[in-house]
Amino acid sequence: MVTPDNFLAQIRGIIEGRVREQLNRHLSIDPSIDRRQIIDIQMRQEREYMERLIEENEEEQPAQAEALRGLLNWLPQLERTLKGR
Repeated sequence: MVTPDNFLAQIRGIIEGRVREQLNRHLSIDPSIDRRQIIDIQMRQEREYMERLIEENEEEQPAQAEALRGLLNWLPQLERTLKGR
């Protein structure tokens, strides 16, 4: 049985994997690229995506919107981890 905590952990893993994949893709093309700049861009895209999903689900699926807010609040922690701070 999937618990809410397990579900959120899975989603966090998917998001982190997606951001790391994009970072690695950019670094493989140009190893001298500014890693922090790529992370900033990817995190901005993730935030925009989450905000859009929250807006779309707020009325009809408030529990899902709340879970998405939790993920949105977690993104700065992921950003710090990826930047090595």
